[in-house]
Amino acid sequence: MSVWNWILGRLWTSAEETPAPAPGRLVRALARLSDDQLDRLERGIPRQAILWLIAVALPLRFNTQHAGDLAATVELRFLRPDGGEPDPIAITIADGRCRTGRRPATAPDATCAASLKDLLRLATGDAKVHILWLSGELVTTGDTELFLRFPQLFSGRGRARSD
Repeated sequence: MSVWNWILGRLWTSAEETPAPAPGRLVRALARLSDDQLDRLERGIPRQAILWLIAVALPLRFNTQHAGDLAATVELRFLRPDGGEPDPIAITIADGRCRTGRRPATAPDATCAASLKDLLRLATGDAKVHILWLSGELVTTGDTELFLRFPQLFSGRGRARSD
């Protein structure tokens, strides 16, 4: 069974058969795939489905306790293997809520650019920010301290209020 068929099977499993996994569990499962498997998912429809899944999962993992009164916009830029325009996910945090969008942010406070593979592994803790930063595989602009708060902001702990 291909990885893509496995993902589709997990996303569209009926509730009667087996409970569909939460988006966060799917993101963690994707991050555990081999480099070769992730490289195959980097193209076409699988890539777009994964980006959609990440955009859905981020607000679900948002931790209002760590956010406090933070008001900020961060843009994740998922670099393409072919060097084309990156795919953005804009993350807006305000009033104790997190919203995501698949369009570029108008005036982000910080940006982070990396491959889909590296950002998935960062999200699950399978990669370390400083190692990717030093190797040049992760490029940030703007308020880097804001980006460094992400592990706490999206820890999934605390009372989540998201849209």
